[in-house]
Parts: sequence; C-alpha cells; structure tokens
Amino acid sequence: MLKFECTLCGKCCDAGGPEVTIEEAMRFADLFPLSVRIVAARKGKNPDELIKHVKTFGHRLRAGPPGVTPYIYHVYGTIMVTVPEGLACPALKDKPCSLHPDKPLACSTAPFAGGVPQRLQQAAYKRWADWECIDHKDGEMIFDGKKITNTGYLRHYKQTYNAIKLDQKLFAAFWPQIPKDVLPDILEMATTQHSLLPFAEMLPILRDSGRYDDVTLKRLITSQNRLLEGLAQKVPDEPVRGPIHWHMQLALKRWQAQL
Repeated sequence: MLKFECTLCGKCCDAGGPEVTIEEAMRFADLFPLSVRIVAARKGKNPDELIKHVKTFGHRLRAGPPGVTPYIYHVYGTIMVTVPEGLACPALKDKPCSLHPDKPLACSTAPFAGGVPQRLQQAAYKRWADWECIDHKDGEMIFDGKKITNTGYLRHYKQTYNAIKLDQKLFAAFWPQIPKDVLPDILEMATTQHSLLPFAEMLPILRDSGRYDDVTLKRLITSQNRLLEGLAQKVPDEPVRGPIHWHMQLALKRWQAQL
C-alpha cells in the first residue's frame, strides 16, 4: 500500500530525465537529449505477469547467438531523456519544473510507471522509499498493493499506457533495423535493465511514417547536437558522461549527412 503526498521537493526531477512519448520527444527535442529505451521480457527470466503486460502492447522477437535455439522476447520501446548520472532533468530550472503545465505524461504518472502492470507498481516506487513523499503521514492512499485507487493517478497511468501502446506502431518498424549480430545482447540486457540506442536511429522511420518532414528532422538533429555538445562541456570525462552519448553523436552525424 502507498500513502503519497507530493512535497514539491524536486527529488524525482533531480534523478535524471523522464521517459517521453515520440510526440513529446519531437516537441521537446530542443531541451531533452534523447535515446531509445528498450524493454524486453522472456519466459524463465521475468515474472509471467510482466511478460503478459509487455505482450499487450509490445512485439514478439526471436533472437539468440549463432548455433543456439533463439529465445522468444516480448519487447516494447519508449524514448528516454538521457542525461549523465548526477545531473538533474534539463527542465528543472531553479525549481519547480519549467514545463510543469505541459510536462510529459510520465511525470504526471509518477510515482507510478506507465510501462509496469498495476500489481507490480511497488517495484516502480520503491526506489523512492526514503523520500518523504512516499508513505507520507498526511498522504492519501493511492495504491492498495494491487491497483491504483486514486482516480487522478489512475487516469494519468492509463493515458501513459495508451501513449506507449500507440508508439509501438513506429517501433515495430525500428526493431528490424537493429543489426542481427548485436540484437541478442541488446534484448538480453533489456530483460534486467534498460538498453539504450540513439534516438537518431529512428529518424528514417519517422520520416517514412509521413508524420515529420526533412525540415523538422534536420531541426531535431541541430537541437540534439547542441544539447550533446553542452553536456560534453558540463561533463568532459567521457566515461562519466556515458558511452550512449558518444553513440548518440555518431548517429546524429550519420543521419545529418543523409537527410
């Protein structure tokens, strides 16, 4: 059970950046450095309930090392605001959030996670267990251990869930683009922790979808390059900054030359 009271402390914002939908990624591309987050589940590795949940809006992929019977994975993707460890969400400017009236769906859903079954939500908020908003003495009961009981949080959870599900139509075209020699390792890692790939790798799929033209995508590349250069100045040590940011820059350069 969870009694919750937001204290506007901003600790959840200090913990990095949120997940966003593809539409939100395009809308906030001049503020958020973006990557693709891959979530995978397979039988024998993850709880049956999580597998069932991922199956409801994800896709079925077969992958494994050469000469080995491939595993069957159920996979879905989201877009992740990717900042180096220790940096706050880029929208947090002098507190509170500079996007608050128009913040991403995932922020409205917190402390819950739209990509997690209701019965497993405790795993989503237990990372915040020592924060005063969790099990606040004056907080409202919003989770009974099995389901979200507050109508407002439940509405935000369903909106986030539906948005993740809608995005999977574009991710369905993205999975075949991942090289087969690295796909097994990426999916296996994604069963225990998130796997990240550069958001720029999705640009051809976004263009082919007809939703975004080349001018919009070129503007996104310019914004993302500027953000990554800024991160490199803030955190010049590349290992600390994280290898994903190096891969993001390479992908942006490659697709900039092709658009």
